[in-house]
Amino acid sequence: MRPDATSPYRPEFEAALRLLALMSEDMAAQGYSRPVLVGGAAVEY
Repeated sequence: MRPDATSPYRPEFEAALRLLALMSEDMAAQGYSRPVLVGGAAVEY
């Protein structure tokens, strides 16, 4: 996936959010609660 040149976020942060989204979907599919983003990542978002 090519980084969006107009994005205000760092590519590493966007990659981490994509990973969190995949994990969130997988956990929900297994019947678990979705993870909650906290700390510095939540502040950056």
